[in-house]
Amino acid sequence: MRIQSIGIVILLLTLFSCNNKDEYSLGEFRIDIATIKMEGENSYSLLLDNGKKLWPAASDIRYNAKNNQRAFVNYTLLSGEYNGFDHLIKVNDIWNILTKDIIQLTSENKDNIGNDPIDINYIWVTNDFLNIDFLFNYGGVRPHAINLVKTELNSTDDKIELEFRHNSYNSTNTRLSEGLVSFNLKELRQADTDSVNISVKVKGWNEEKQFDLVYKYNQMDNQNIYTETPILVVASEEYY
Repeated sequence: MRIQSIGIVILLLTLFSCNNKDEYSLGEFRIDIATIKMEGENSYSLLLDNGKKLWPAASDIRYNAKNNQRAFVNYTLLSGEYNGFDHLIKVNDIWNILTKDIIQLTSENKDNIGNDPIDINYIWVTNDFLNIDFLFNYGGVRPHAINLVKTELNSTDDKIELEFRHNSYNSTNTRLSEGLVSFNLKELRQADTDSVNISVKVKGWNEEKQFDLVYKYNQMDNQNIYTETPILVVASEEYY
C-alpha cells in the first residue's frame, strides 16, 4: 500500500499558534490536535485535547471525515460560543494522524504483529486516546506496521499490560524516522471505577522500556510522560 503522508514541523508540548491581539482576525490561524466527531452524514465537529468543541462553519478543503479519527487541524477562529460549541471556525487544512484500536495478541496474529525494535520518544493520554510519538529505522518499499497489543498474561484488575509493537517486514534500516499514532482506550474501561492503570512495554534498540500511565475516563490531558520534545512528526492514515 502506498503511503499518503505529510511531514510537518510542530512542537507537541506547546502546539504552534499564530494568535496575536485579535483572535478573530481572518489572518490568524492555530494548529491543534483534535478528534473528529461526526454530527451527521456529511457534517462533523472537532474536539480539541483541551476539551474545547469547534464547529467548522467554513472550510478551504474537502475532507472525508471519519468518527473518532485523530488529526492535526489548522484553523481560524470566526466567533465565540455558538449553539453548544466553544467557537465557530474556518478549517484551513487537516492532516490525519494514524488512529487505531488495541489488538488482542494471539498465537494466530503474533507473527504479523512483529516485535522489531522501536523507541518511544513521547507518550501521553488525553481524550480517551493513548498517543505515542515514536522513532524507528525505516527502509525498503513496504510500509511498516505499528500496533498496540494486549497480552492478558500479566494484566490484573489493578493494571493492564500493553505492548507497543513494530513490524518492519525485514526491511533494511537505512534511515531514522519519526511518527505519531493514537490508540483508542475506551475498551479498557472497567465498571465501578473512573480510571485504570496501564503499563506500556516497548522493545527498544538496546533495552526493553516500560511506561506507566493512568487513563482517567472522559478527562482531557490525563497525564504526560516524555523524554524529549519531538520536532518532526509524520502524519499517516494507514501505515509507516
